[in-house]
Amino acid sequence: MQYRSIKGFTGLSQLGVLFAAVGAGFILAAISQLVIGMQMVPAGTGFDKLGEAILKAGADPANVGKMRLMQIVGTFFLMFVPCMLYLWICHGKKMFWLG
Repeated sequence: MQYRSIKGFTGLSQLGVLFAAVGAGFILAAISQLVIGMQMVPAGTGFDKLGEAILKAGADPANVGKMRLMQIVGTFFLMFVPCMLYLWICHGKKMFWLG
């Protein structure tokens, strides 16, 4: 007998939901880190040079707080958000299923 979640998702469909949630987490983390990183670079920096400018700004000791914020927000979107999306979609709000 194949295992099904409370909402009727099979094991393979649960894996698909988890992959979709992780993909959404990656996108949200990238957008949030880009928004915070753009606050550290000088105005008028072209989009093609933005990556290098954020890396240079990250090496500046004055931007340590913003770099920490980028890491915290990115970790939140990469780990917590996919976990909760998977739980709510596949199992409802029963925390038991997260282990």
